[in-house]
Amino acid sequence: MKQLILALALLGALTGSLLLLGRAVDGLTGPMTDDLTRAAAAAREEDWETAQTLLGRAAETWEAADGWLRLSESHQTVSDVAALLDEALVYAGAREPAPCRAAVGRTVRALTALRAAEQVSLGTVF
Repeated sequence: MKQLILALALLGALTGSLLLLGRAVDGLTGPMTDDLTRAAAAAREEDWETAQTLLGRAAETWEAADGWLRLSESHQTVSDVAALLDEALVYAGAREPAPCRAAVGRTVRALTALRAAEQVSLGTVF
């Protein structure tokens, strides 16, 4: 009986940890996705100051979370998103709307995939 209780407690702790991680990733990527969507719209309208400001804010948010992200996510995923953000910033600095929007789109897709991967399901628990 003790083993069953211990196993259930351990399963509960792991599930709780996954829920907390999923919330943390949602809390990080949600505002970033909003900023990136607005940056893409600004790039489409060729409002480069706004686009660069929003992209810079998204990049700073990602960099600030780099430490804990590297503990919980693939290093490759963290580096890929950082590279995509840098690419979008370069295109915004060069005032190239189509490549900038494309880079932002790839970044949003990467963040969406990260959020989906962190959703608690039977697959992530077992």
